[in-house]
Amino acid sequence: MMNRNLFILVIVLLISVLAFSQTERRIAYSCDNSSNGFLQIFTMDLDGNNKRQLTNLPYDCIYPKWSPDGSKIVFYTQADKSSSSIYLIDNITDETADDPIYLCDGTNPSFLCDNNIIMFNSDVDGVLTIYVKILGENDIYLLGPDSYANQQVLSHDCRWLAFATYTESGKSIMMYDLTDTTDDALYSVSKNNNANMNPDISADNSKIVYSSFDKNLNGTIYIYEDGIEKVLTKGIKSADMPKFSPDGNKIAFIAIENDKTKLCLMNIDGSGIEYLKTYGSNVLHYQWVDNENIIYDAEKGDITVICIINLKTGENKVLTDGYNCVCPDVSNPFEIIED
Repeated sequence: MMNRNLFILVIVLLISVLAFSQTERRIAYSCDNSSNGFLQIFTMDLDGNNKRQLTNLPYDCIYPKWSPDGSKIVFYTQADKSSSSIYLIDNITDETADDPIYLCDGTNPSFLCDNNIIMFNSDVDGVLTIYVKILGENDIYLLGPDSYANQQVLSHDCRWLAFATYTESGKSIMMYDLTDTTDDALYSVSKNNNANMNPDISADNSKIVYSSFDKNLNGTIYIYEDGIEKVLTKGIKSADMPKFSPDGNKIAFIAIENDKTKLCLMNIDGSGIEYLKTYGSNVLHYQWVDNENIIYDAEKGDITVICIINLKTGENKVLTDGYNCVCPDVSNPFEIIED
């Protein structure tokens, strides 16, 4: 594996030469509307049209993630009797996308800061942590600490990485400056002694939100800004999975009450908490599409469907129905331009 500092220098060079311009957006998701009955990777338009199956593997294919330019998707497989494996689908924009290519064993892959670098979780050295792979190379590079680390999320400008790890105070949220090769690059965000997880970084990098679970497994949403940690979800029994809106003015999260999971919205100071009227019952995963829309999957009887809710009108549009469809990811396709 490459020395971490050398790899960080590669990241700095990449960030310095990339500029982006947005084009059409699409949705990737997992669905069992396949001949073998396993969850496979599909894509569709934002309105639910033009559904397209991209994989046909003999196991479940889950958690697809787009590349920055919308031309590639990474995902991982889940099977009862084998290790989870990470695959790449290339040339998504062509009429016939490439067959999925095996990259390495691991879980939770996503693109790091360009179309040819992914980060993922693996326990290849005996402990689960964060690694990086450059497409086309055989090596993997350690990005996280030598100890346990996961639930990583990248800042919009590709500079900061937030993740959960174990420290003396418990499970903590850490921030890592990917442009800094000194010992000051890594610091702790969470100040409490609970199990902290699922961080998210605001678009301007000034704030971090995360969930914090006590010994009774009740979660509270915290926000960290200017060295201060503040509780946001007072009065809610349990909350998890906070995510900033693209403009940073709102935070969505999942409330867990009476064994039900509900999609909620609040201001960044914790005021104005609103339970959104979503389609179906339990909401499982969600993602901001833009400042006015959120895509999510939710249970509907014996299946899981994918919907989009408009926050201004409250309208829910059902994008998939009749099959189990989960883990939607909306692309932010960009044309990469060398500066």
